Amino acid sequence: MRLRFNVGCAEIDRQDNASFGVLAFVAVSPDKNIPRKVMERVENWIYEGWPDVEITASDISEI
Repeated sequence: MRLRFNVGCAEIDRQDNASFGVLAFVAVSPDKNIPRKVMERVENWIYEGWPDVEITASDISEI
C-alpha cells in the first residue's frame, strides 16, 4: 500500500486469529478530497485484486 497508494497501514485488531484481520489505512493531506479518493481506490483495488477476501465493513473518516 505504501508504494502503490502512499498510505500507511496497520493491523489494529484480531491479531490472535490468523483467519481474520482488521486493517486500518491512513492518508494525510491538506485537502480532504484527496485522501477520500485514495481510500476509495485502495478499497476498490482490494475488491478487484483479491476476490477471496471478504470486506465486512468499511468506513472512511476525516479528522
